[in-house]
Amino acid sequence: MNITKDLKKLVSKEEDINLKNKKTDILDSLDLTYSLQKEEYKYTPLLKNVEKKFDLLKENKDQISQKSYEEVAKFVNSKFYLISVDGYFKSELSNIPPKVKIKK
Repeated sequence: MNITKDLKKLVSKEEDINLKNKKTDILDSLDLTYSLQKEEYKYTPLLKNVEKKFDLLKENKDQISQKSYEEVAKFVNSKFYLISVDGYFKSELSNIPPKVKIKK
Protein backbone atom coordinates (compact mmCIF):
# COMPACT_ATOMS: atom_id res chain seq x y z
CA MET A 1 0.00 0.00 0.00
CA ASN A 2 1.35 3.44 -0.78
CA ILE A 3 1.07 6.62 1.22
CA THR A 4 -1.58 8.25 -0.96
CA LYS A 5 -3.85 5.25 -0.49
CA ASP A 6 -3.46 5.55 3.29
CA LEU A 7 -4.21 9.26 3.09
CA LYS A 8 -7.30 8.55 0.98
CA LYS A 9 -8.53 6.19 3.70
CA LEU A 10 -8.17 8.99 6.23
CA VAL A 11 -9.94 11.48 3.95
CA SER A 12 -12.81 9.05 3.34
CA LYS A 13 -13.66 9.32 7.06
CA GLU A 14 -13.94 13.13 6.89
CA GLU A 15 -17.44 14.22 7.94
CA ASP A 16 -17.43 17.72 6.42
CA ILE A 17 -18.34 17.10 2.76
CA ASN A 18 -16.75 20.34 1.49
CA LEU A 19 -13.49 19.62 3.26
CA LYS A 20 -13.62 15.99 2.13
CA ASN A 21 -14.05 17.09 -1.51
CA LYS A 22 -11.15 19.55 -1.29
CA LYS A 23 -8.85 16.97 0.26
CA THR A 24 -9.87 14.39 -2.34
CA ASP A 25 -9.17 16.85 -5.16
CA ILE A 26 -5.72 17.56 -3.76
CA LEU A 27 -4.88 13.87 -3.46
CA ASP A 28 -6.14 13.26 -7.00
CA SER A 29 -3.92 16.05 -8.32
CA LEU A 30 -0.96 14.52 -6.47
CA ASP A 31 -1.69 11.15 -8.06
CA LEU A 32 -1.80 12.80 -11.49
CA THR A 33 1.47 14.61 -10.84
CA TYR A 34 3.11 11.38 -9.70
CA SER A 35 1.94 9.54 -12.79
CA LEU A 36 3.43 12.21 -15.06
CA GLN A 37 6.83 11.95 -13.40
CA LYS A 38 9.04 10.06 -15.85
CA GLU A 39 12.51 11.29 -15.10
CA GLU A 40 14.78 9.99 -12.38
CA TYR A 41 17.19 12.59 -11.17
CA LYS A 42 20.24 12.51 -8.95
CA TYR A 43 18.27 11.28 -5.95
CA THR A 44 15.53 8.70 -5.74
CA PRO A 45 12.26 10.55 -6.33
CA LEU A 46 9.77 10.56 -3.51
CA LEU A 47 7.14 9.88 -6.12
CA LYS A 48 7.81 6.15 -6.15
CA ASN A 49 5.90 3.85 -3.86
CA VAL A 50 7.54 3.46 -0.50
CA GLU A 51 8.75 -0.09 -0.08
CA LYS A 52 8.05 -0.23 3.63
CA LYS A 53 4.38 -0.37 4.50
CA PHE A 54 3.21 2.31 6.88
CA ASP A 55 0.04 1.98 8.91
CA LEU A 56 -0.96 5.61 9.35
CA LEU A 57 -4.19 4.59 11.05
CA LYS A 58 -2.58 2.49 13.77
CA GLU A 59 -2.59 4.00 17.23
CA ASN A 60 0.57 3.68 19.23
CA LYS A 61 -0.89 5.03 22.46
CA ASP A 62 1.27 3.17 24.96
CA GLN A 63 4.66 4.02 23.52
CA ILE A 64 6.31 6.75 25.57
CA SER A 65 9.78 7.24 26.91
CA GLN A 66 10.95 9.04 30.01
CA LYS A 67 13.46 10.90 27.85
CA SER A 68 10.63 12.33 25.72
CA TYR A 69 8.86 13.58 28.83
CA GLU A 70 12.04 15.15 30.21
CA GLU A 71 12.63 16.96 26.91
CA VAL A 72 9.09 18.35 26.85
CA ALA A 73 9.05 19.24 30.55
CA LYS A 74 11.95 21.67 30.05
CA PHE A 75 9.69 23.91 27.97
CA VAL A 76 6.57 23.82 30.14
CA ASN A 77 6.27 27.03 32.17
CA SER A 78 2.56 26.90 32.83
CA LYS A 79 0.48 25.75 35.76
CA PHE A 80 -1.80 23.79 33.41
CA TYR A 81 -0.72 22.04 30.24
CA LEU A 82 -1.79 19.37 27.76
CA ILE A 83 0.83 16.96 26.47
CA SER A 84 0.34 14.80 23.41
CA VAL A 85 2.79 12.25 22.05
CA ASP A 86 2.51 11.49 18.35
CA GLY A 87 -0.84 13.27 18.33
CA TYR A 88 -2.34 11.31 21.23
CA PHE A 89 -3.27 13.03 24.49
CA LYS A 90 -1.29 11.74 27.47
CA SER A 91 -3.19 12.32 30.70
CA GLU A 92 -0.32 10.96 32.80
CA LEU A 93 1.97 13.71 31.44
CA SER A 94 -0.57 16.52 31.41
CA ASN A 95 -1.76 18.80 34.16
CA ILE A 96 -5.26 20.11 33.51
CA PRO A 97 -7.74 21.90 35.78
CA PRO A 98 -10.19 19.54 37.54
CA LYS A 99 -13.18 21.07 35.73
CA VAL A 100 -11.69 20.38 32.29
CA LYS A 101 -12.55 17.02 30.78
CA ILE A 102 -10.76 15.55 27.78
CA LYS A 103 -12.93 13.53 25.44
CA LYS A 104 -10.93 10.67 23.90
